[in-house]
Amino acid sequence: LYGVADDQTQEELAYVSGFQRDDGLFYDPVIDCPEAEIEDWWGWRHLTLHALMTLAIYQVPARQKIHYWRRFTDNKTFRQYLTSRDWGARAAWTSNELQNLGVMLQYARDYQNSLAAQDLLETLYEVMEANQDPRTGLYGHRFASPRELSLGVQAGYHFWLLYFYDQRPLPFLENIIDQLLQSQNLWGGYGVERHSSACEDIDSIDPLMRLSRLTDYRREEVQGSLERALPAVLHNLNEDGGFVFRRHSPLTFGHPQMFSAADESNLFFTWFRTLGLAYCFKGLEKTPPHPGYDWNFTRAPGHQFL
Repeated sequence: LYGVADDQTQEELAYVSGFQRDDGLFYDPVIDCPEAEIEDWWGWRHLTLHALMTLAIYQVPARQKIHYWRRFTDNKTFRQYLTSRDWGARAAWTSNELQNLGVMLQYARDYQNSLAAQDLLETLYEVMEANQDPRTGLYGHRFASPRELSLGVQAGYHFWLLYFYDQRPLPFLENIIDQLLQSQNLWGGYGVERHSSACEDIDSIDPLMRLSRLTDYRREEVQGSLERALPAVLHNLNEDGGFVFRRHSPLTFGHPQMFSAADESNLFFTWFRTLGLAYCFKGLEKTPPHPGYDWNFTRAPGHQFL
């Protein structure tokens, strides 16, 4: 992202590659637990998304084919599975699951030459669009409260990244922008609490930046929203150069080995908040006097691409 590489980069990429299992998923024995097998906001499928994204960014092929998605033997079976997911109150959790799966399919299509993966992706898009709320462009049960709105945006973020990577038209674009702008709180972040999380912030920053490149709808308000977001993101920066997930809050990210004390820098969310910062600047790069920075974006499935 910073465009900086050193002599250890290839060694680190080889280290990441070594955690891939025969089924194509990535697995870390240090954080092995039952939840890693069943959860999708964390766990092996979520880890696989990030590992595949990292390898693709550095143009290092995965050692194994991604066999996990082949359990869906045909489009009918896949469609039945997708429609059986919870598209209501737990749509945000469903979106994590299907983004993980969608990125595996995009990777299999683009880096492992799988035509079957492309066919399944078309089915995924059809089901996503059938479950999108036309009034808001979001996904979920209802969006009457700030928390429900936040969950709807979080669900949308995971789905929309699949659209953005495939450069596929996004339905209800203007309605989505309305909801994203509404999700910003009084302090500039995009969470319900005063101190928003890294996930809540990027879930609105990323689509605001991308959609501002596709339409002039409410452009000045989008620019103003991104300007207000900058100090909110930087509020989470520590003197050691790292970021916190949420200011003044401890975090256990799925496993006790991934615990961060309150206000302790966290490596994963340092990357995620840096990415949010980069997207803020990309969205404001034509708005003086914001400084430019030559962020190093490579087109790869996942979260980090333009």
